[in-house]
Amino acid sequence: DTSKVTNLSKMFSGCSSLVFLDLSGFCTSNVMDMSDMFQGCGKLESLDLSSFDTSKVTNLSKMFSDCSSVGSLNLGNFSTAVVSDMSNMFDGCASLSSLDISHFDTSSASNMSNMFWNCPSLR
Repeated sequence: DTSKVTNLSKMFSGCSSLVFLDLSGFCTSNVMDMSDMFQGCGKLESLDLSSFDTSKVTNLSKMFSDCSSVGSLNLGNFSTAVVSDMSNMFDGCASLSSLDISHFDTSSASNMSNMFWNCPSLR
């Protein structure tokens, strides 16, 4: 039960052998920090985060950093109106070629440095 969790920072960070992850049962309605959540999950190929409620999240820095095998991410449902830090969010996502951030609201973001650093497959 994750309904009272406010911090998911580094939860799966460094899980370099992780290939699949089912997060459909996660309740993230109270989470404020998702920084480094999947950082270094180099073998992870896909993530379904459609059930994530990010309306209270302020920190998404390095969330997917070095997820070098992920080919696509659909974050169209992410609410980012209160996010202040998106730095290095996708840094090192070398295989990422499809990314839906069409509903990102960056009006509160004060740090977006290197957000797409080392993402050669994004066009």
